[in-house]
Amino acid sequence: QEHINAGVTLADAVNFLVEKYELVRIDRKGFSWQEQSPYLRAVDILRARQAMGLLRQGHNLSTR
Repeated sequence: QEHINAGVTLADAVNFLVEKYELVRIDRKGFSWQEQSPYLRAVDILRARQAMGLLRQGHNLSTR
């Protein structure tokens, strides 16, 4: 709640917790020897909203 009140974005709030607790992502397919970034991006949030049916009709995942 403090992050929301301070105007911090969802991605930044989650990434703060990722860094603080050294979290790793387990949602990506094809783990490889290359290290994958654990940080959340805006496109990750859009994909989650789309998967849950929370995007308005006509809204796409392209970035501007």
